[in-house]
Amino acid sequence: MSFTEITPYGGQFPSSDDPASFDLRARELMSWLVANFAPEVAALSVELATALDGASSVLEAIAGGAMLPIGGEIFWTGTTLPDGFLEENGGAHERALYPRLWAHAQASGMFDPTGDDPAMFGPGDGSTTFTLPDARAEFLRVWDHGRGVDAGRALGSSQAEALGAHTHDLTVRSWQRNTDGGTTDRFDLNSGGGSTVTTSETGGEETRPRNVARMLIIRAR
Repeated sequence: MSFTEITPYGGQFPSSDDPASFDLRARELMSWLVANFAPEVAALSVELATALDGASSVLEAIAGGAMLPIGGEIFWTGTTLPDGFLEENGGAHERALYPRLWAHAQASGMFDPTGDDPAMFGPGDGSTTFTLPDARAEFLRVWDHGRGVDAGRALGSSQAEALGAHTHDLTVRSWQRNTDGGTTDRFDLNSGGGSTVTTSETGGEETRPRNVARMLIIRAR
């Protein structure tokens, strides 16, 4: 059945040339639309409202950090922490205030019961507090986990700075006494009897790539 067959006036919408007729037909057409499609429109409105509420809840959860599990880390671009997060600065916190993070710390594989490794969670005072890892001024490296590139590392362990093994070619110049019966010394390259040469110091306090500073924070509750 076509639209013209089921609508009033054969699908012909009222003309404004005749105000009285226009008003009557417009009212009749509106009544027909409400009578025939009101339930569908109402149901669609409910579905749309539900979908919008769900989307709003998701957005609020993302904004509030709920989409990140307890113990999850993110880089932060401010000095004021968002609700539910703590800075990974090695600080001590009450176990009772952050029970879920305390439970995560113990089960994470990154818990040092001695408290000696600042890169790990620690036991705090041993009864009421625990400590967070101290990630300040550190570079993060993805755990090797059996690949063999950075073998022998435990999850969360710290690693001292190092420079890869390498060599340098150095040409040594030295004075050598003439050995062919002459009396004149000569200046030779790579001649025997040369001395050990130490280059002058260069560089800064550490070896590092270019970098930018961010705060590392952890979801605590």
